[in-house]
Amino acid sequence: MMPKVKTVKKSTPTRKTKTLKSEILSNGSQLNSLVLSALPTQKSSMSVQKLIKALKAKYSVANNKTYAAYIKQYMRNQYEFIGMRYPERRAINKEIFEAHPVLNHPDIYQLFYLLWQEEERDYQCFVLDYCDKYIKHINHPDWNDQNLQVLKHLITHKSWWDTVDILASKVVGTIILSDREKYSQLMDEWISDDNMWIRRTAILHQLNYKHKTDTDRLFRYSLQCAHEKEFFIQKSIGWALRNHFRTDPDLIKTFVSKNQSKLATLSVREALKHA
Repeated sequence: MMPKVKTVKKSTPTRKTKTLKSEILSNGSQLNSLVLSALPTQKSSMSVQKLIKALKAKYSVANNKTYAAYIKQYMRNQYEFIGMRYPERRAINKEIFEAHPVLNHPDIYQLFYLLWQEEERDYQCFVLDYCDKYIKHINHPDWNDQNLQVLKHLITHKSWWDTVDILASKVVGTIILSDREKYSQLMDEWISDDNMWIRRTAILHQLNYKHKTDTDRLFRYSLQCAHEKEFFIQKSIGWALRNHFRTDPDLIKTFVSKNQSKLATLSVREALKHA
C-alpha cells in the first residue's frame, strides 16, 4: 500500500513569478513529462521554502573562507564553497532533518532541483545527505520511474565525481536493485549514453551489491567502455572490478587476465589493487 503523503495547498503564481516547471524548461532540462507532471505548478511549496530558508541560515553562520578556498582548489576550482568541514555539515544537516518532516516526492523533486541551482557546492551535498537519510522513503515503486528521471537530471548537471559517484552507488543502485527485472534494461541504455557521467553511473551502480552483483553485466559494461580514453571511465571500470574483488577475487583475477589487452592500464591497476 502506498504510504500517505502530505498534500500541500497550491498557490497561484503571480504574473512576475516563474513556475518551477517553466524554470526547468527554460534551463534546458532533460526531465521528461512524467517528472514535470509530478511537480506542483507553483514556484515551490511552503515546506520546501521553509526548509531551504532554515538551511541557508545555518550554513551562512558556518562560513569559513579559509577552508572554502582550500576545498575549492582541491576540487579544481569548479565550484564555490561555504567552507564547512564534513562533520560540521553533517551536524547542521541533522538539525535540519529533525526540524523538518520528510517531504513528499513532488516536494523532494522541488528541493533537489532548487538546491542544485545554488552556487555553493555544499547545497548539492545536502541533497546527497537527504538521499542517504531518506533513501527508504525515496525508493518507492510508485515513484521510481520519476526518481530515475530526476537523478539523471542531477547526474548530468554540475557533474563531478563527488556527486555522481554517491548518486550512482547509493541512490540509483538502490532503486535498480529494488526491481532489477524492470530497471536493468535502463542501465543497458545508460551504458551507451552520450554523457560520460551517465555511463560512469551505469558502471558504478552495482558498487555495493556484493553477492547480488550481476557479474555478466559488470563485465559486459567494462568491456563495452574499455576502449575509452576518458580517465573517469577507466577509473570507474577499475573501481567496480576492485569492489567485486572483495567478494569474488578469483573471478575478477580471471576476467582481468583474460581481457588485460582490452582493458586500460589504469583499469587493470585499480581492479587488482588489493590482489
